[in-house]
Amino acid sequence: MGNVPNVKIGLIAGGRDWLPDALVIKSREKIISIFRDMYPDMEIHECPVIINDNELNVKRALKDVYKAECNALCLLYANYGPELMARQVIESFEGPVMFIGIADNESENLMANRLDTLSGYINANYGIGLYNSKAYIPMRPIGDEIHCVKQMQKFYSIARALLGINELKVMSIGPRPSNYAGTNADNALLREFGIDIVEFSELELLSSYSRHNGDARIKSIAEQMRTDLGVDDQDTLMKLDKMAQLEITISDWVRVNKGNRKYVTMAASCWPSFPSYFGISPCYVWGRMTANNIPISCEVDIYGAVSEYIGQCISGNSVTLLDINNNIPDKIYKDFIYEKDFGGHKYKIGDVFIGYHCGVTSSNMLVSAQLECHYINKNYLGTDNTYGVLFGQIVSGDVTLFRIQPSKTGGLQAYVIQGQILPVSLETYGGYGVFAVREMDRFVRNVIIEHYFPNHTVVIRGHFGSEIMSLMKMMGIKVYYNYPSNMLYESENAFEFIEEL
Repeated sequence: MGNVPNVKIGLIAGGRDWLPDALVIKSREKIISIFRDMYPDMEIHECPVIINDNELNVKRALKDVYKAECNALCLLYANYGPELMARQVIESFEGPVMFIGIADNESENLMANRLDTLSGYINANYGIGLYNSKAYIPMRPIGDEIHCVKQMQKFYSIARALLGINELKVMSIGPRPSNYAGTNADNALLREFGIDIVEFSELELLSSYSRHNGDARIKSIAEQMRTDLGVDDQDTLMKLDKMAQLEITISDWVRVNKGNRKYVTMAASCWPSFPSYFGISPCYVWGRMTANNIPISCEVDIYGAVSEYIGQCISGNSVTLLDINNNIPDKIYKDFIYEKDFGGHKYKIGDVFIGYHCGVTSSNMLVSAQLECHYINKNYLGTDNTYGVLFGQIVSGDVTLFRIQPSKTGGLQAYVIQGQILPVSLETYGGYGVFAVREMDRFVRNVIIEHYFPNHTVVIRGHFGSEIMSLMKMMGIKVYYNYPSNMLYESENAFEFIEEL
């Protein structure tokens, strides 16, 4: 997968000078074997050095994992490990580190086979905290080998996001629309995490676009688009040439302007002047770039672009950006959702809503895709210049919604919620889906409205709430989620809540 880090985890095991190394080595080797069997596509390195009470072994272990080109570490306590060396490993390694332990699983001969991991882990964690060191500690950090391996797989995604953010450049093109408040936020908070932000004008993009007239690559990209969409009429093919020219321009733009950063996400203008000067709506191209792992958010939404990039790193899949747009009409709810079973779930009308955007969702996320004119812009810009958006229903399945945004009081905040995209089709325009999230109506009022989040949300296929919440915690970002029906938000009116019960 391009435009995200390739993670290689180094596994370092910890023991004590006065405890046998054999138990530690046995557990370490078993972890490595299980990990490679369960996740053959993920890279892992077994460090032969056991860290113990000798500080020099920390240096030896780190030298080994650096030589193996590891960019993330898993520190494994397979017995009562050293209480102070964990902190030294975490502080000395230049990359994300997780800390886990092997639980006792022997019921016989506890004289020889007992593991005192829990006790050592608690004291080692205390040492980590004394020095304000940061490590990823799962909610259940101690378990059997399979449990530990599953936690390492989650850490793989978290590490990929942390490494990506550290080398990320955001390229924005065009001014943020003055009449769209959702994208007007202070970008300085992103720079605190080492994210580089560069801003370009639409005029610069138009100049580069013009220089790509007649580019030899246009025909092949246009043919890819034609195959993707299944179109063959002459008017559409002429528009595809323009879209292919724009895609080549953006691809070259990224290559030329990436500089010393390894990874890129983009936020670009798409209205009102773009169609008039480029002769197309850019939404389909933005979606194709996002599907090719360079997310491009609509309406110069810089925080949306960063949120998309994080979603891509966490999930390993392409994402999209939608509006939390409108409620489900009563008749549609009663005809298609009420009392119906969706994978073991039934939903109240307050749980469901329509997510939508003009047509930037890539075709690989749609049931079927139809290239159309921008439904709104065509009314005042005409059909000649507004072709280039995808209409279609988003494929149903598990979903995670996520966004980072500055808070009103300073600092960054985020939310993450999980649910489903339902297999419910509607007669409407743009890229859309019927979403179901438990207690969504309360979440909108008490999180999105209460804490001033905009309507743009990142749509991630699958359930990744645990990984995102852990990532936000490691970054020091306040994260909100949807409360269950029996739990009050701080902002919620308790009397109305009781009346509804």
